[in-house]
Amino acid sequence: MSKKALRKDFYMEIRKSMGRFLSIFFIVAIGVAFFSGIRSSEPDMRLSGDAYFDEKNLMDLQIISTLGLTQDDVNAIRQVKGIKDVEAGYSVDVLCKSGDSQKVVHIMSLLPTMNQVTVEEGRLPKDTNECVLDIDYYEANGYKIGDEITFSSGTKDAITDSLKCDKYKIVGTVSSPTYVSFGRGNTTIGTGTINGFACVLEDSFTMDAYSEIYATVKGAKKLTAFTKEYDNRVDEVEKRIEKIKTEREDARYEEVLDEAETRMQLMMAQTYQVFMNGQDGLKSLDDEMSQIPKAKWYIYDREHLVEYSGYGENADRMRAIGKVFPVLFFLMAALISLTTMTRMVEEQRTLIGTMKALGYSKASIAGKYIGYASLATILGCVLGALFGEKVFPYIIIKAYGIIYAHVPNIEVPYNLYYAGVASAAAVFCVLFATVISCYKELREQAAQLMRPPAPKQGKRVLLERIPFIWKHLSFTWKSTVRNLVRYKKRFFMTLFGIGGCMALLLFGFGLHDSIVNIGILQYEDLQLFDADLILNEEATDTAKQEITDSLKSDDRIKHITQALQQQVTIKKDDTEKEVYLTVFEPGEENDSLFVYQNRVTKEQYKLTDDGVILTEKIADKLGVKPGDSFTIEKSGEEDVTVTVSAICENYMRHYMYMTSGLYEQLYGKAVSYNSIFYTVNNGQIEVAEEIGEEALKKDGALSVSYTKDFEAQIEDMLGSLNMVIVVLVISAGLLAFVVLYNLNNINITERKRELATLKVLGFYPKEVAEYVYRENILLTILGSVVGCGLGKILHRFIIETVEVDSAMFGRNIDLSSYIFGFLITIGFSMFVNGVMYFKLKKIDMVESLKSVE
Repeated sequence: MSKKALRKDFYMEIRKSMGRFLSIFFIVAIGVAFFSGIRSSEPDMRLSGDAYFDEKNLMDLQIISTLGLTQDDVNAIRQVKGIKDVEAGYSVDVLCKSGDSQKVVHIMSLLPTMNQVTVEEGRLPKDTNECVLDIDYYEANGYKIGDEITFSSGTKDAITDSLKCDKYKIVGTVSSPTYVSFGRGNTTIGTGTINGFACVLEDSFTMDAYSEIYATVKGAKKLTAFTKEYDNRVDEVEKRIEKIKTEREDARYEEVLDEAETRMQLMMAQTYQVFMNGQDGLKSLDDEMSQIPKAKWYIYDREHLVEYSGYGENADRMRAIGKVFPVLFFLMAALISLTTMTRMVEEQRTLIGTMKALGYSKASIAGKYIGYASLATILGCVLGALFGEKVFPYIIIKAYGIIYAHVPNIEVPYNLYYAGVASAAAVFCVLFATVISCYKELREQAAQLMRPPAPKQGKRVLLERIPFIWKHLSFTWKSTVRNLVRYKKRFFMTLFGIGGCMALLLFGFGLHDSIVNIGILQYEDLQLFDADLILNEEATDTAKQEITDSLKSDDRIKHITQALQQQVTIKKDDTEKEVYLTVFEPGEENDSLFVYQNRVTKEQYKLTDDGVILTEKIADKLGVKPGDSFTIEKSGEEDVTVTVSAICENYMRHYMYMTSGLYEQLYGKAVSYNSIFYTVNNGQIEVAEEIGEEALKKDGALSVSYTKDFEAQIEDMLGSLNMVIVVLVISAGLLAFVVLYNLNNINITERKRELATLKVLGFYPKEVAEYVYRENILLTILGSVVGCGLGKILHRFIIETVEVDSAMFGRNIDLSSYIFGFLITIGFSMFVNGVMYFKLKKIDMVESLKSVE
């Protein structure tokens, strides 16, 4: 048989059912765009960061020494296998007066090729009394190019021990790849927090030894940052540097000893009194020598840079979201497309029977529907992949630009893998449904196909067995109830479709509820201290006690307690985890600074000598509950077993809280406290910073951190997820609209004869519309209720998937999120009903009078 008529019919079918064709096209496009776009966001985010770091030639390794570094160290590192380039630099933390307060600025020398800064305004320094300033610090403190800025050491040493002068002219502003976000790190002077950085020429420093050495690794630039391949390559070279570490430490120590001895001998030779009392001079020299500490190297990779790891963790969050949410989103789209094609084939059974009777082969007949589905699906896949893999990653990376403002690169290449997976799945689902439907219909004889299928048989419904309710229902309501039960496939498909969309909307809103407020929950409801002061382990016991006594006697402090904080490994069966062991001094003060409570019941716990309190997530990871036991590893000693007395709510990091009495039982020694928690009267953070600044001037203090800084950092980091959540909610809303439109279109199309009959019986257009709308509204409400349950399950599952190892997100969904999700679903349903009203008006009454024969 000639296929010209079939081809003509194929094109006419597309024109006649453009609404159906476009609905398949758009729903596939949305599904593919969302799946491939969200999945591509994670690698694209890594590529964007990596492109910026490569452009600025960011170091791969950093070496710091307690006695400084020399050119010999530079040469030794350069000889290590796998090292590409080595550059040494100077740096120092200084104080800078800003208004009524002292700010801490990190001054570093400009390197020849590594860690290249970006000039935002002005120019780079050309003279030793010029500097460029951190653009964020510059704007926050109201400086202008040409201003003079004054620095002081912040210690008992003179500023000229580190820098040639204390006054510098600001000639420009810069951003640096070593500071990708707002954080600038911690220090041992001032308030303990670095507020900004400045760059000067190498000749501006007066130091005898380098502060740090930077190195790049061969082959690392070709690898993408934040990937295992890159980390493994750098770790490999880092281990080789570790092998020369001891040798270089000893060499530097001997060098410093020689320098000190030479200086002292020169002083003794020049001083007659010393010469006359040579024995006393030699003793003084010996004392001086004995006080010089051994050199110690610290080797760091990029993870040590402020906020660097946070960028990678944000990419990991996108990967976690991309593993689940787009898959469910795509399944919804595929299911509706599948349903649409199944309905289309079933509706045209009479036409199929006619073509079969005319002698067309099964393959030719099925080819029309397969071609129809293929064209709509493939076009949708192409548009979805082209749009999704460019737009979604761009929006998400741009959103993260709020906290990574100085990472200008946005790399969004097409990722053929994700586009291919999504497209293949879409084509398979739609074509499989079409082939199965065609096969089902084409099995029958032409004569049977040319007759419409017998209508669904009506059955008594449950409400009919409850006369009190049934008798009070009007005719139209009784018809609505019977129709809902009569068309079970449509009932469950609509229920699932609307429920799925409601679940996706609820998840989008719930993600915001669970993530955005964890900083407030952690540092305002659970950990109530204002500051955490770390004691200097190298200081004498007297110096540390002086700090403790001065803080405890300070009237500005409301609550204070000493604590031991150290990272330990805990084990249960084959599971090992790292936690922060926190041991408090005896007394009730820690109860005013830490709240131990059950997240669900809010029951509060007390620390006792009977066991430890574990934070919730680490307890879950370890697989323990109250009453269970686990072991604590002791370095070089036998492990100890401890019982879990309670599990408490916690969101940031993992903690194991213990009394000093239990610690002494387990470790067989007294607690050596290394930190002090305190909170000030009226919660004035300025007072807490003032106290911390005073403490850091003493030898017993090492650093101070403030909860307001932690909270702000979390807010900045997680706040950027708002745009991601907006993308999720808008996408889910679009899917809800297309799903509702498709299902309503199918509903009206397959019931044309029934609706035409109602018109013949005297129903006005408004009454016919109400007849259909009533079912739609009921199904939308029921679907929304089902969606609330599905959304809660989906939210819990994805939240646990999205979490990074060091944090626990909230498990709550606010009531407002349920309300917004429900209103959006109802709103789309009402809009679709309005659109469908015009289709209902076009139904011809003559349709109901046509004979089946």
